[in-house]
Amino acid sequence: MTGADGPDGVRGDRFTRRPRSRPDPATTAERAQRDAENLTAEFRRLQRWAATITGRGRETFLDPTDETNYLAAQAVVINLAEALERRTPDAVLGAAIPDGAGAVRGMRNRLAHDYLFVDKAIVWDAVSRGVPHLLDRLLADGVIVPERFAR
Repeated sequence: MTGADGPDGVRGDRFTRRPRSRPDPATTAERAQRDAENLTAEFRRLQRWAATITGRGRETFLDPTDETNYLAAQAVVINLAEALERRTPDAVLGAAIPDGAGAVRGMRNRLAHDYLFVDKAIVWDAVSRGVPHLLDRLLADGVIVPERFAR
């Protein structure tokens, strides 16, 4: 294959640079809309989970013979941290939590790596007060908008 580019962009034994494609503005807008809707749905789901867990009461949560609610609370915190870190644009984070999501990440790390040494009462406080408050801020009108997802 000498002298002409092959279908894989190889010219002879060298790679040739291809021009970057420019994203279609309509496609970008559709993607931003979809991303905003998906993130909103994820946060609403976590909100429902936290409400279900706390609706069962603190005594049920701290029951040493049934850790189902505690494990569910771990999942809420871990999934929230992942959503904030991987799927939430900086513009959304800045609008909802200007001081950052470090506390959520820190609790996620403790739950994921030091779970045997975590005080369940602290997790209860997080899932009953901290998580709902944070999600309310994230789900407030005007925070998760497609314009903040444009790349």
